[in-house]
Amino acid sequence: SRRYMASRFSEVVLQPSFLQLSLSQLQLFLDRDDLITHSEDDVVHAALRWVEFNQEKRIQHLPALCRSLRHSFITSKTCKELESKCPSRKRKLVYSNSKTQRQGQMRREALIFFKDIFKYSAGQDRCAPCFD
Repeated sequence: SRRYMASRFSEVVLQPSFLQLSLSQLQLFLDRDDLITHSEDDVVHAALRWVEFNQEKRIQHLPALCRSLRHSFITSKTCKELESKCPSRKRKLVYSNSKTQRQGQMRREALIFFKDIFKYSAGQDRCAPCFD
């Protein structure tokens, strides 16, 4: 079942049968909101694993696969890795518009405090959220 596969994402992507999926099957799988994964980077690496299995034929599909990846949840390191593999540097990758985190993903937040940089009233620190 598709739901079972989504709930076992990290196991499914390591199976030889994962590498045999067609492009459309892979896109349907990666588009799911209910993929249980720790991070969107895991989804990116699964897509890259599929491409690298038959890179000569599949590298052309990388831009299409990016439409299934949620850019706002991909780390900058993984994003750079992904973009470096794009067959055409002239063509910008287009990602999914989804702002929904997949199940199992956690967005970490840290507060950055600005002190002594700006002049505030005594005892008032300013802070801003920063997401990874």
